[in-house]
Amino acid sequence: MFPELVAQCYWYMHSGNITSSSTSGGIAGSSEGDDSITACVAINATINAFDDAGRIAGYIYYPGSSEISNNFALTVIVAGGVAGFNAGDIQSHGINKSDAALKTQSTYSSELGWKFGTSDASPWRITAGVYPFLYWE
Repeated sequence: MFPELVAQCYWYMHSGNITSSSTSGGIAGSSEGDDSITACVAINATINAFDDAGRIAGYIYYPGSSEISNNFALTVIVAGGVAGFNAGDIQSHGINKSDAALKTQSTYSSELGWKFGTSDASPWRITAGVYPFLYWE
């Protein structure tokens, strides 16, 4: 299996739930080794799984070998029955951010290093009161 790299992404599901019969997460279901999930944001309602659920990753098989860091999650996301927490496994659940913060450009540009503009080099855009979107959307 090859290492996976996921960076500067987000998942936004304005209605419905993420549900699976195994592991489930707002960005990835699981991480299995030399994976990297950084500077990503989960904006969902509920994440449910039969085994493990996390706001960022449902399950991390080898926590010491995966880099899962500097990820944010909407504070009110319920993952596996737990909502709005800041303690515990930050790798699996991300850092709490409010809805207002996740609709503010500086949250992404200053804290996560996202580039805003109108090109592939700076692919993100944001307007007041909405979540980011890609410049070509």
